[in-house]
Amino acid sequence: MTATGCTTPIVPEIMPATDVRRIRRFAQLSSASFPADLAHRLEAARDDTAEGHRIGVAQATHMTNRLPTEGALGLPTSP
Repeated sequence: MTATGCTTPIVPEIMPATDVRRIRRFAQLSSASFPADLAHRLEAARDDTAEGHRIGVAQATHMTNRLPTEGALGLPTSP
């Protein structure tokens, strides 16, 4: 059991945020926050698909590396 009382394993999945419009919409629909720094960097790269992809993959990599320190047991691997 965890500190919150949840005993169900949670398997995190990471989707790189590469399109600022799409991520803003996801955040709006789910009432989630969209970090201002990431939004600003993606907005600046709005017309440069390769740069938006690089930013999104770098952020996803950072999150993936951080998950184990936050208590996640691991990430699923692709088949």
